[in-house]
Amino acid sequence: MQKYIMDLSHKPFILQQMGRLWRSWKSELSTQLRTIFEARATKSDRTRILATLKPSEVKQDEWDDFVNERKSAAWTEKSEKMKEIRAKQILTHTMSRKGYARLEYECNMNNPEKPLTRAELWIKGHEQKKSKNEHVAAKIAEIQTKLAENPIDLENPIPLKEDVLTQVLGKERPGRVRGLGAGVTPSKHPTEHGGDGSSFDPVAAGTSKNPSGHGDGSAHMEAATSKLVGLDNTQPSINDKCKLLNWEGTGEVLASGSLSAIDPNSKVHGSKLGPDCYRISIEKVFKPKAEFYRSQPQFDCFEDALGSTIAWPIKYIVFEETL
Repeated sequence: MQKYIMDLSHKPFILQQMGRLWRSWKSELSTQLRTIFEARATKSDRTRILATLKPSEVKQDEWDDFVNERKSAAWTEKSEKMKEIRAKQILTHTMSRKGYARLEYECNMNNPEKPLTRAELWIKGHEQKKSKNEHVAAKIAEIQTKLAENPIDLENPIPLKEDVLTQVLGKERPGRVRGLGAGVTPSKHPTEHGGDGSSFDPVAAGTSKNPSGHGDGSAHMEAATSKLVGLDNTQPSINDKCKLLNWEGTGEVLASGSLSAIDPNSKVHGSKLGPDCYRISIEKVFKPKAEFYRSQPQFDCFEDALGSTIAWPIKYIVFEETL
């Protein structure tokens, strides 16, 4: 199993995402069970198929309880009620399980020089490829007309409650922002605080930095890493020399180079740097086959990145003045 080292500030978002994925998996499993129940299969065939669906880590008695619940009249009634609710949803997206974050990433990879606005991303996520949803098509046409009449100025963003998407679709519901994915709320969006919405990071907005000393280990983590990157209020400068340590925490030096960028909105081969990494120019490699902290489509290992730049977690960068 591959391991990842994440900043504690991302913990709430990760747990929320795990919960959503778990519920999504249960929904898929329930659909499969319903298909089996409705099929005209013999009892032996049904038992065999159910056995293939049972996850290996689930106890048999727990699995039996789950299956029996999905067969019950109460569950069927609840399922039919939810179907009626879903049938009333007219502005359906076409992203399947991809989500806005992955859709935006793919669009930025294809055209890194032109970041998408919230309205443009919403259109991308609702474009009809085959069958036409008249309600969606009408809203897309209205949004495109307004964008043509009043192009968005990324240098002077307007609040969410006044932008094109809100004008067409109506006021945002509490606890969500259309076109930006799960975990984002209006109060966390930068245009509500005078920031630039075009450089918005949904992951960062879906999390909050835990204050140190609240018993969650953040104080110990900050103390342990302050010597590495100067969290004692000293800001590194561009071109400062540094060494990259193994992100698994072994202390092994993998490469050395110089600081290229610290702005979270800077790009590394088409992808945003993010709040937890710096962009580093690789000048010398000590472990040629070492793996990257973040997937680098252009490179397989460190020796391929020599002379280029990569993103590296701040906690595992040692600058010369701290050596």
